[in-house]
Amino acid sequence: MSQNAPSVDYPVGRFFWGAFGVLGLAVLSLLVIILSLLAGQLDGWRAASLCAAWFLLTLFSVASLKREATPHWLCWDGQAWLVQSALSQSTQALALAPIPALNIRLNQPSIDVPSEDAYAIRVHLDFQQYLFVSLFNSKSRTQWFWVAKRSFPERWHGFRCAVYSHSD
Repeated sequence: MSQNAPSVDYPVGRFFWGAFGVLGLAVLSLLVIILSLLAGQLDGWRAASLCAAWFLLTLFSVASLKREATPHWLCWDGQAWLVQSALSQSTQALALAPIPALNIRLNQPSIDVPSEDAYAIRVHLDFQQYLFVSLFNSKSRTQWFWVAKRSFPERWHGFRCAVYSHSD
């Protein structure tokens, strides 16, 4: 007999060291370019193309960080994990709907997503107050999240139960 944890939604953020990593790599690579220029190893079109490539890659990295920084919810529906953006379909529907639609709960992620969007979860670090988890499925890349108890303390126990439950 298999018992699954009850459904739970929990707010999460992206891995916060990602911004420091992008900034660190950009500064380090800029220092290497400057040192190469000062040492006379780069000149002319090579220096110009390398600087342009550095600028475009740094701009792309910062833009991707901003895009990925939107708040998300990890949703356990009793069978599989789903990732929802903070502005759920229910909230969007309420913003566009007339007044009688007040029975839609605000800030609750919609979990009516096709099963091919379901993820499996893996815990990499467990510090009791914080979890570092990854979600993956066969169709997309692995997504990494820091989960903190302070984000929603009332649901922390239920979330941890869902993370460590295994469905068959």
